[in-house]
Amino acid sequence: MRISLVFLILLLLFYSVSEDLRAVSEPDLLRQYLTVSEAKLNDSIDESVDLAGKALILARKHNLPKETSQALLILAKGYHKAGVYDKALDRCQQALRGFESINDQLGCADAYEQMGYIYWKLNNPDKVREYFDKSLALRRKYGNAEQIADALNNKGIVLLHYLKHPEEALKLYNEALSLCEKSHYNIGIAHSLNNIGNYFLLSGDYKLSLDYNTRSYELYKRVGDKNRAAINLLIIGYLNQLLGNEQLAEKQYFETIKLAEEVNSHSVVRDAYQNLSSLYHIQNKELKHLQYFKLYSELADSLYNKETNSNIANLQTQFAVEKQELENKILKLQNQRQKLLLLGLLLLISTILTTGYYIIREKRLSEKLLLNILPYEVAKELKRYGKSTPQTFENVSVLFSDFVNFTQISSGLPPEQLIDVLSYFFTEFDKLVEEYSCERIKTIGDAYLAVCGLPQAHPDHADRLLRVAMGMLEVVRKYNLKTDQNWSIRIGLHTGPVVGGIVGTRKYIYDVFGDSVNTASRMESNSEPMRINVSEDFYNRIEDKPPFLERPVSEVKGKGQMRMFFVSDNDFPESSSLEDV
Repeated sequence: MRISLVFLILLLLFYSVSEDLRAVSEPDLLRQYLTVSEAKLNDSIDESVDLAGKALILARKHNLPKETSQALLILAKGYHKAGVYDKALDRCQQALRGFESINDQLGCADAYEQMGYIYWKLNNPDKVREYFDKSLALRRKYGNAEQIADALNNKGIVLLHYLKHPEEALKLYNEALSLCEKSHYNIGIAHSLNNIGNYFLLSGDYKLSLDYNTRSYELYKRVGDKNRAAINLLIIGYLNQLLGNEQLAEKQYFETIKLAEEVNSHSVVRDAYQNLSSLYHIQNKELKHLQYFKLYSELADSLYNKETNSNIANLQTQFAVEKQELENKILKLQNQRQKLLLLGLLLLISTILTTGYYIIREKRLSEKLLLNILPYEVAKELKRYGKSTPQTFENVSVLFSDFVNFTQISSGLPPEQLIDVLSYFFTEFDKLVEEYSCERIKTIGDAYLAVCGLPQAHPDHADRLLRVAMGMLEVVRKYNLKTDQNWSIRIGLHTGPVVGGIVGTRKYIYDVFGDSVNTASRMESNSEPMRINVSEDFYNRIEDKPPFLERPVSEVKGKGQMRMFFVSDNDFPESSSLEDV
C-alpha cells in the first residue's frame, strides 16, 4: 500500500514537472516561429504566414501581448506581399492596438510604417505621409541611431518614388548617411548610398549616380548581402549603358546574372536579361537581342505564374490559420459544459459558412486569373475537359501594331515611367478589344497582337477589328495632347485562316499561328506612323467602308507583290449591319 502511494506521488510530480517544461518550451518555440517567419517574408510568403499563424496561436494561448502583436504584424506584411490589402490593414491595426496597450513605442513605429506601405498600394498619399511621419517621429524619440537611419531611408523612398518630392527625399537620405557613418552601421551606409544614387539617376545626373551606386555595391559585397549587391550591379550596368560604356555594361549584366543566381533572385536575373536584350538591339545584334528577349520573356512568364499560384496558396494557408484559431477557442471553452452544445452548433455553422465563402472566393479568383490569359470559350473548355483542342478558324481578322522609334524612346525614359506608359496604352487597347468582342492574344515588348472571329465567330470580324485599330490611333493622339509627348504607332490588318490553341501544359498561353498572322505583321511593317495599312483580303471583307487610299502595288518581304490600302479617314460610319457588341 505504501509503495503504491509513493508511486502515485512520484507520478503526480512527474506530470507536474512535464507540464512546467511544456509551458517553458512553448514560449521558446513561439519566439523561434517569430524569428523564422520574419526572415521568410522575402523568399517564401506561404511559409512565413504559416509560421506566423502558429506563433499567433501560441502567443494568445500563453497571454503574451507583445509576441501576439509581433505575429500580427508579420501576418500583415505577408498579406501585403500577397496583395490582400484589406486583410493586411486589419492585421496591422490589431498589431498597433496591441503595441499601444503595452506602451511599446518602437512596436507602434513598426506598425505605422507598415500601414504606410499598405496605403501606398491603396493609392492614398495623405495616409502614406501621415503614417510614415508618425513612424519617423517615434523612432527619433525612442530609437537608436540605426533605427532612426532606417526610418529616414524608408520615408525618403516614399517621398522620392511615390509622393514625388525628390529634394525632401535627398535631405533625409543625407541625414541617414551621416547617422550610419557615425555609428559604423555598414548596411545602413549601403542603403543610404544606394538611395542617393537612385535620386541622381532620376534627376539625370548619371555620373554622380554611378559613383554612389558603385560605393553602395562595394559595401553590400563587404557585408555579404548578395541580393542587394546584384540589384546594385544591375543599376550600375544600366548607368554605364546610358553613359555609352556598352562593353562594360554588358560585362556587368552578366556578373549580375551570376550573382543573382547564387541567391535565387529570379526577378533580378529577369531584369538583367531584359537589359541585355535592349543593349543588343541598340547595337543591331539581332540574334543576341532575340536570344535574351526570349530568356527574359520565359522567366517573366514563369515568375508571373509563380506569383499567381503563391497568392492563391496564401489565401488557403491563412484560412487554415484562422481555422486553427477557432479550434483553439473551442478548447478553451470545453470547461463550460452547459454552453458546449449551443457553442458547437454555432461554430459548426460558422465554419461551414466560412469554408463556403473561401471556396467560392478562391474559385472566382482562379477563374478570373484563367480568363486573364485565355479566351472565355477556351477557358470554359479547359475547365470542363482538362484540355483544349487546337482549332482552325477559316475567317479571322488579325491586327498587329508596334510603336515607332520605341528603342530610342525607351532608352531615354526611366524603366518605371516606360512601364507605366506601355501599361496605359495596352490597358486602353484591351478596353477597345473587349468593347468590340475581339481577343487580345499577347504583347511582345511594344508590339500588340489581337484577332477577331475566334474562338467566337463574327461575320463582321473585319469591321470590328477596324474599329479597334481606329480607336487605338485615337488613344495615342489623346495621350500626346494630354502629355505633350510624341508617341506614334503603326498598325497592320489582314484577314484569313489561322490556327488557335493553348501552348504548354504547365504555363498556359493561348496563341495563334499561320500565314495570316505573318501577313498582318508584314502589313504593320509596311505601314507608316499613325496609319492603318490593310491587305486586299481585309479590304474586301469590310462591309461599310470608310475612305481608303489604294497604294501602289509593292513587294512585301516573303509575300511577293501585294495590293495594300491605307485608311485615309478616321471617321468610321455607324452601321446597322454590325452585330450588337
